[in-house]
Amino acid sequence: MLNNKKHIIKSLKYLIFGILILTSSCQSKKEVISEKIIGNWAIDEFEINNKDCKNDLLINYFSFRKGFFSIPEIYKYPAEDEEDNTKWDIQIDSIGKIKLILNCENPIFKNSYQVRFFKNYDRRSLGIELKSNTTRIVGYKALQSFEYNGVDWER
Repeated sequence: MLNNKKHIIKSLKYLIFGILILTSSCQSKKEVISEKIIGNWAIDEFEINNKDCKNDLLINYFSFRKGFFSIPEIYKYPAEDEEDNTKWDIQIDSIGKIKLILNCENPIFKNSYQVRFFKNYDRRSLGIELKSNTTRIVGYKALQSFEYNGVDWER
């Protein structure tokens, strides 16, 4: 009986240790979303207050790196990047809605955006839609494999 109890305790220790290893090696949802966002994006649609402003961008490109981002010049606002102290963060609410917080000098880009990932099957491209109370941006990720990088893209 005592030997059986020791075996059960030993098995429970291994089980707990295994669970700890598995949970510590899994990425959080925030990390998964961050990995999707990091990279270079070609801006396909750009609206401010429901008005198409894509042609007002100096270039139709923006980029995210770990902790900072780069945005194009528009109107009187110059392009910004890491040297300009741009910062971004992800917030996920209790029902799983994703928000991307952009902090920069440019009031057009500085905002909190609802994030939606999508696949464009016609173009075979991975897309993102960023939507704030004033700005809407649709972009396609550059240099990504539709099949390989697109696994679980829309989640």
